[in-house]
Amino acid sequence: MTNYNAMKKFKKVAKLWAESEKKPHDFGDGQVVYHSEVFMLMHINKHKNSSVTELAKILDMTKGSVSEVLKKLEKKGFIIKNIAPDNASKILIDISNKGLEILDKHEKIHENAESGFKKYYETLDEDKLSFLEDFFSEYEKFLIEINEKELTDLIKNKKSSRKAK
Repeated sequence: MTNYNAMKKFKKVAKLWAESEKKPHDFGDGQVVYHSEVFMLMHINKHKNSSVTELAKILDMTKGSVSEVLKKLEKKGFIIKNIAPDNASKILIDISNKGLEILDKHEKIHENAESGFKKYYETLDEDKLSFLEDFFSEYEKFLIEINEKELTDLIKNKKSSRKAK
């Protein structure tokens, strides 16, 4: 009989990681910042002076979704909107100093959280490291296959429901 305890533990750890990524953070100033907002700030910082349309393409999101997050970021003072010098109807998005502070605090939180585990990871011998790499590679392939299958099934279901109408 196969022992699935390791698989159960891995699923539990993956779930905990996903939950921790979703939790909003207070970076010390009493203002709650959500993961989606930090994610957007990271991309705004990487792609300075981008328009909503450009950010939507980069992030593979709708312009409406991007605009919704940008409104929240602007209200919190994390971004700056400027009119494009060559096109008065185009708004360019940049990160403010307050937004940069949030990114810096976010990175420090991740560094602190990961430093304890890094110490353990560095004690593992080559065989254990090789096993972990193989395990995660196989699990990654499995998840990609599932996601692709779900997407294919979703597309098939949409097409068949259109034909039925």
